[in-house]
Amino acid sequence: MTCIMILTMMVVAPYGTQALSCAEVLKMVMPCLNYLKKGGSIPATCCAGVRNLASSARTKPDRQQACRCIKPAAKSYGINYDYANKLPAACGVDYKIHITPSTDCSKYIFLIFSTTFLVTLIWIVQNSYNYLCNHITSSDYVAR
Repeated sequence: MTCIMILTMMVVAPYGTQALSCAEVLKMVMPCLNYLKKGGSIPATCCAGVRNLASSARTKPDRQQACRCIKPAAKSYGINYDYANKLPAACGVDYKIHITPSTDCSKYIFLIFSTTFLVTLIWIVQNSYNYLCNHITSSDYVAR
């Protein structure tokens, strides 16, 4: 039981951060603006921003906040929604996103984890669990 509690703290603790600001979100995606309006080649700085946003928006509130920031900006800048919805995959980011003028951001929780990230996380969890369960006993955490 101790192993499971410690492992849960290790996995959940890094995700307790404040929601992203719109300034942060828009700064990450601004290098994509020309592509999002006209198509063509995607700048490396755009893909770097998309990857940064994907790694920054880990929690449901962060993803919803990113949606609430991107949705009105997309309308304001007159982006092509088809380009926007294809952008993550084009940048090698494995998450599902479908932004439209009618997207309900309060229900929107797109997936942002790449396959590599998930495989790495599973490996870490599995190895941490094995190590903790083999090397730590509950008596190690009893107040003395």
